[in-house]
Amino acid sequence: MNEKEKAVLYVLSDNPGLLEKVSVNPKIFKGQGRDIFDELQRQFRESQSFSEEIAADKLKLKISQFHELFDGCYRFDESKLEFMLKEIEGESLSKEILLLVEKEMRSELKTGLLDKKKNAEIERMFKKRADLNDGSCLSSDFNSITKKGIDWLWSGRIPLGILTLIAGHPGTGKSFFSTWLAAKLSRGDALPGSKQKMEPCSTLLIAAEDDPASVIKPRLEANGADMSKIIFFKEPLKFSLDSIGILERELDKNPDIRNINIDPLTVFLGTKTDYFRDPDVRLKLVPLQDLAKKRRISIQAVVHLNKKEDADLITRIGGSMAFAGVARSVLGVSYDNRESDEDTRDSRLLSSLKLNLARRPDTLAFKINDNLRIDFNEKPVPIDADTLFSRESRERKQKQSMTDIWLLNYLSEHPDLMSREIVKAAREEEIPPASIHRSKRKLENQGLLISIESGFGKEHKSYWKLK
Repeated sequence: MNEKEKAVLYVLSDNPGLLEKVSVNPKIFKGQGRDIFDELQRQFRESQSFSEEIAADKLKLKISQFHELFDGCYRFDESKLEFMLKEIEGESLSKEILLLVEKEMRSELKTGLLDKKKNAEIERMFKKRADLNDGSCLSSDFNSITKKGIDWLWSGRIPLGILTLIAGHPGTGKSFFSTWLAAKLSRGDALPGSKQKMEPCSTLLIAAEDDPASVIKPRLEANGADMSKIIFFKEPLKFSLDSIGILERELDKNPDIRNINIDPLTVFLGTKTDYFRDPDVRLKLVPLQDLAKKRRISIQAVVHLNKKEDADLITRIGGSMAFAGVARSVLGVSYDNRESDEDTRDSRLLSSLKLNLARRPDTLAFKINDNLRIDFNEKPVPIDADTLFSRESRERKQKQSMTDIWLLNYLSEHPDLMSREIVKAAREEEIPPASIHRSKRKLENQGLLISIESGFGKEHKSYWKLK
């Protein structure tokens, strides 16, 4: 470690909260410095703090040896930290440039050939080195910007080069929709609302919860997929967003992939990620977003809506606001609950919850048929996502109220039944166990019901009784 690296690491270890305020490229640290930074980052993710004792133990150092590493270092503020980081990155780049130049010169001496790709890389690094030391490069005016259009996988709905979320309650058809889209892309079929056919392309499906043989393949077959263009991970749970390099290698191996679907996103965030904390979520999603931009592909991730039905729709995605914040497009999949149309009971609706790149598109209806084939209705549905999901929330509350009434009536007629017998009776009335337990807790809180427990283990008995 050089003196600047030591100083930066000393400040960060003394105030790890600065990791959320400044941008630190881990590559600027080498050897022991990188080990210390990685440990600092790991501890901060887990506990928002840093323990020198734990770090010393991980690095196989005595605590006194750890302290000696930072002898003579002093504390400085956030602006000084950013300046130091810029200096270290500039010095690090200089070393890399020198090594590349030396390697390329030796290669040319041996072969007499100029490697244009390596020279372009050297020029890029020289430019970055110059930019780091030139404060004037930090600002410009928009005359220097060349306007670019948006490239779309599905016009107006799913952009290329950007992360898209597919959100909804469990069981509404999000995964069905994902396999349908993969099938359409594999054949290059025109998507609803767009008459233009595309070049057939491959999709990488990373699915944690659906079995490839019994669930995913039948859905793909029903929608006419070219199976050679649907790639999947045989052991998806070995993948996490800590390993973006795996996706890079898969894209190199299958350059035909223009679409990646991750289902559901939270499973692949990693066990140590708190997906209710913005910094944790952004740490995992930004590299995914960068990959989509770099490769000009679409990356979609399936997420669930939380149960805060009185909150704004966009805040109900996942756990942290960062899910919706990083994604530029969010599609919602829901049951079709238009009360005036009896023919919509088995259909679903695809709506736009968020789109930062263009006008939010119209809602479309689709039906999942008995043979697993999905059929879209090209005619737009006159309902937006906010209205659609607020109506869904009202219906869920109404159903819960009916469950409350059923439980009150049942308990008045059957005062001596055990709780498991009540749950069984509810199931026969097509009331899910989760709903009946929700009603039990609600009535208990209202002082209308009491729960009586007795015995332990096999002797345990539970009764619900009206007060």
